[in-house]
Amino acid sequence: MRRWIILFFLLFVILNPSHAEENTIVSSNQNLTPPAEMYSALEGIIEEIYDEFAVIGSENQVSAKSLQDTGISGDEANSVLLAKISNITHGNSSLIVSPENIITAAAPAGYEDLIGTDLSHQPETRFANEKKEPVISNLFYLEEGFYGISVSYPVFSKEDEYLGYTDVTIRPEELIRTVISPFMEDTGYEVMIVQTDGMIIYDEDEIEIGKNTLTDPVYDTSEMKSSSETLLENETGVISQYTFWDKNWRKQVSRQAIWDTLFLDNQEWRVVIIRNLEADGEELNVTLEDN
Repeated sequence: MRRWIILFFLLFVILNPSHAEENTIVSSNQNLTPPAEMYSALEGIIEEIYDEFAVIGSENQVSAKSLQDTGISGDEANSVLLAKISNITHGNSSLIVSPENIITAAAPAGYEDLIGTDLSHQPETRFANEKKEPVISNLFYLEEGFYGISVSYPVFSKEDEYLGYTDVTIRPEELIRTVISPFMEDTGYEVMIVQTDGMIIYDEDEIEIGKNTLTDPVYDTSEMKSSSETLLENETGVISQYTFWDKNWRKQVSRQAIWDTLFLDNQEWRVVIIRNLEADGEELNVTLEDN
């Protein structure tokens, strides 16, 4: 389905150039058209990430149903979580959190000492309990001891009483790196994934994860601010050219980016494909115009 949605978007942009300009920062060099393989890579990466989260969501749903019989605490509940996490390649841990924001079960064994911890101080925990539906958190510092994302699912009794939620915690850099590696090796492109508030969920350079494209000093230039705002305000788009550091932070180079949005439960993530615009070691010096 995603393939046809993206194909339709590309045809729409081609046939409606005035629409494309609304979501694009273009350069004075009109030959800087992103190659077709950038769009192919973007489509493939989005599909792969979606599939990974579909597995997590399915396993969460199965475990929530099992917890109707076991309850949300005790050895049987821990066993349900352990079975779930063993079926998820990139899952780090799984918790059950009560409506009062207390951890009642945890897996694998290394996380069982978290049982009894009060997570009321975490907005992400309170949000999941308030929503009582599948939720994917923003990137935040997890009680497990790392920056990550909680993918949660509500637990209801057979009498439809809300019992809390169960989750799977992931490190985006682990899951997404596995997904994008084949595309990176084939094309040499870079991938960045950003929340709509500017928080970077994934970047090839892990030091960038957790930074905000709107507020971090490294992005504090008029060009980068304009690029970031365009990215965050539009679900799809192209930045024909901008200047930023290369992936090794050796020098600033001319770059190009395209993006689309991955919709997951309550989240909208901008998935960005980036390529350098250097030929034979010579940078392309083109002035940006924001249409």
